[in-house]
Amino acid sequence: MISRSLLTLASVAAVVLLALPNTVAADVAAVAGTGAAAAAAWLAVRRQRQGKAAWALLAAGITATGAGNLVSLYLERVAGAAPAVSPADLLWLSSYPLTAAALVVMVRRRAPGQLRAGMLDAAVLTVAAAVTAWRYLIAPNLSAGGLTVANVLAAAYPLGDVVQLAGALVLVLSPGTRGTATRLLVASCAIAVVADTGYGVLPAYFGDDMVSRLDGVLQVSTVLLVAVLLRPDAGELVRAVPVRPGTLHPARVLFLGVGLLTAPALAVLSVESAGPNTWLLLAATAAACGFILARFTAAVREQERAQRQLQYQASHDVLTGLANRATLAEALLASLPNAPVVLYVDLDGFKAVNDTAGHAAGDAVLVAVAQRLRAAVRASDTVARLGGDEFAVICPGLPVPAATALADRLLAAVAEPVADAGELYRVGASIGIAPATPDATADEVLLRADGAMYQAKRAGRSRWVLAA
Repeated sequence: MISRSLLTLASVAAVVLLALPNTVAADVAAVAGTGAAAAAAWLAVRRQRQGKAAWALLAAGITATGAGNLVSLYLERVAGAAPAVSPADLLWLSSYPLTAAALVVMVRRRAPGQLRAGMLDAAVLTVAAAVTAWRYLIAPNLSAGGLTVANVLAAAYPLGDVVQLAGALVLVLSPGTRGTATRLLVASCAIAVVADTGYGVLPAYFGDDMVSRLDGVLQVSTVLLVAVLLRPDAGELVRAVPVRPGTLHPARVLFLGVGLLTAPALAVLSVESAGPNTWLLLAATAAACGFILARFTAAVREQERAQRQLQYQASHDVLTGLANRATLAEALLASLPNAPVVLYVDLDGFKAVNDTAGHAAGDAVLVAVAQRLRAAVRASDTVARLGGDEFAVICPGLPVPAATALADRLLAAVAEPVADAGELYRVGASIGIAPATPDATADEVLLRADGAMYQAKRAGRSRWVLAA
């Protein structure tokens, strides 16, 4: 409750900074707003259970910004000095590496071993951003004023934005959940970059009041950072995600194209008298980049299809298309909190079909039985072939009466004759039913279902038995 009250105070400060620039109220809001944000951030850090280092770095960055605001206010309002270089600059600048370090910790925690592609793509876009910042924000300032301490510090701000942007790009382009918390964090970084860019560009076109309103924009960025810390889904930023085959989104290809063309475009724009030949070279470069990206996209798509096919083959039975034993074990383990029921199905009379009619007929029977089992269960249930003529069905949260009714339907479905090559084949099934107990492991549940299935066979086959 206290944290949310502090967040509200920080939000009010942002409104004041936007509405009343260059006033005493704005000065108070700048200090009180970032102070409240820092306090709320540290309170939120204490409640986080995972990735405390990342959250502490974010809170430290907010604190550094607040301390810089306090020092700046003291120098201007109390000491009566407004030096071009002050300790406030060092505090403000320190917030960039702190935030970037927090982003690095996040991506390393939630996508270990899966960062290469995201980092390479982020590097392309970061270089493009760095070149643009140098061309329009840093180089003109250094050329006009020389390598003074003030100019070097002024150049450090856009460089800090580039570092922070690099961290945000790796976060976005690497595997991981992209819920509200992630979107708020990326929005905060983007708003900070826009505000800092405004500090370098707007003074040439607008007065002090308009430029000072950027303090409010930066406060909005800070408020969003604190909101991330307070969100219940903040853990998605530091929670490891399973390894999955990647997909190449069209937007990523577009951004890579922009990154590749940024430097050539800036080179052309830097030429004072760019003639037709210069623009023709730029067009040819753009076309070549487009062709290269198209070929790159086609190759990646082909690799993705092959990877998906390999993953499917590794997790499914080749003959029936059902889940295999390994996938069944994973599904059963994942469903244990939902009190699953396991039905172990073993075919009766299948060996006779295989021995008399051949393996082709036996395969046809297995495929038909698999289709019938899958058609009889819910979409949330898992049907697997364990090997030979043995199948299993996992039904999360299914009551025992419903499980026995399902077993009756499965018996009837399996008993239907299978037509293949003009012949009819009949098999039956013995089914063992085992509801999961609260303290049971996946292996124990499957073993109980297997034992109940053998009881059904000993009792005369073509029936089900509920495990004790």
